[in-house]
Amino acid sequence: MLIGFKIKRPFSRQIRLRTESMIEPSGRAAFFKTFAGRVGRAALETGLGAVARGYAGEGPEAERLLDVIRSKGFASSLARLHQEADLRKFLLECLRDHSRAHGPLSHAQAEPLLAFSRLTDPESERIFRQAGPEGEPITLLKFDYAAKRPQGLRINIYMRASYYGPGSRPHDLRHRFKTALEGDGVTATLIDPDAPVVEFPPCDLALIDDTHVFRKNPVAKRQFLERVRAQTGTLAMLEPDPWSHGLKERIDANRDLYDYVWSMTPSLAVGGEGGSSLHGLPLILIPFPVGAPAIFDRHSKPGGVEGQAPITFHGGVEPYNFYRYYWVLAGSAMAHPPRFNVTSHDDDGLGVMDSLDRYVGLLAGSYACLNLLMRADGRTMLVGRSSDALRLGQLLVQERSADMRSYFTPGEEFLEFGNVEQLENICARLANGERYSAVRKAGVEVFAAKYADDPVLRHLVTKLR
Repeated sequence: MLIGFKIKRPFSRQIRLRTESMIEPSGRAAFFKTFAGRVGRAALETGLGAVARGYAGEGPEAERLLDVIRSKGFASSLARLHQEADLRKFLLECLRDHSRAHGPLSHAQAEPLLAFSRLTDPESERIFRQAGPEGEPITLLKFDYAAKRPQGLRINIYMRASYYGPGSRPHDLRHRFKTALEGDGVTATLIDPDAPVVEFPPCDLALIDDTHVFRKNPVAKRQFLERVRAQTGTLAMLEPDPWSHGLKERIDANRDLYDYVWSMTPSLAVGGEGGSSLHGLPLILIPFPVGAPAIFDRHSKPGGVEGQAPITFHGGVEPYNFYRYYWVLAGSAMAHPPRFNVTSHDDDGLGVMDSLDRYVGLLAGSYACLNLLMRADGRTMLVGRSSDALRLGQLLVQERSADMRSYFTPGEEFLEFGNVEQLENICARLANGERYSAVRKAGVEVFAAKYADDPVLRHLVTKLR
């Protein structure tokens, strides 16, 4: 169960434990037997002991170890390990593996785990802070739309087939784009840039998943893009993850080949007489399409269904969005907790559309969809799940984001929160029968009129060269 445990001075970056040592009874027993002489005497072992007691639901024993951390001044050492070593990463892995093996955390588990984070990880306090002023009002973006779908339009979609290579699920985004854009005179062709042999058929619009095209070989990437450029009328860079490293460098390297970058993130834009741009490249701002109409139609439940959970979070908890970890702990410790379905991009053994169908079915299983948006750098970014929820007819509840306020009006078309207290108030009202029916209906209607698949395509048409 234990694969090793070694602390160098001042510390080791790696926490070399299996997650079973925290989340499984036999693993916890092995942990406490192995480190009996150090739990209560050394910072890291004491902290992990508190985590193990938390997963066991042993609140008093966890609190005893937290008292040791306080009295012996271990909190500062553990804070350093959160920031500079793998402690936080290990805790995220424990949560994911517990969710996979045992489902959501209980109240008895969440309370001590949250107490440990609040004592030892300064970043956890961000979600408890008094929500600051909302700032200047953000004007809703306005969009031009073609009167109808163009006949004979050819779109090529160059996008990776899996999330991160072998061992991951097939990437559904490429199939979402295809099913959203094709039909009624429009042809959409999927092309895997990682295939041994890649064809470059002529098209009117090429969409490039730039982040993952020859990411470690800029020369090969340039050659690839030049071949696409020679066969297309309009070349657009897709930027689904604008918080990823190297965005400016990627744009600088190939700005002369691209006509646009397409992002959902208005906060990235730099305005000017010619409109918005991102690092000097003209910017298309509109949510990505949802696609898969047959799947979403089958699971759509406008107005909700009796017996559904009032509100559910469905998504991953990863180092790039680690604030979600604190939200899961704080939410699970509430009197009226949301349901948390913590997922991963690991291979689920299903084909791409079956996997998407499973995800949509789970997402549709509650009246309201809870979205947690903050990334590791503190930015709150728009996510595709916002569109998924509105496409299903759900009430959308999400962390405050200036980007979202560029598309929808908070309080009228969706609900937003800025800290734990505000989210807890929304969850309590939902649990006590409040439906926010007018908000839900307005959000669904605005989405259908402005950001559904057909309006998105008709907006793209106005950007063709």
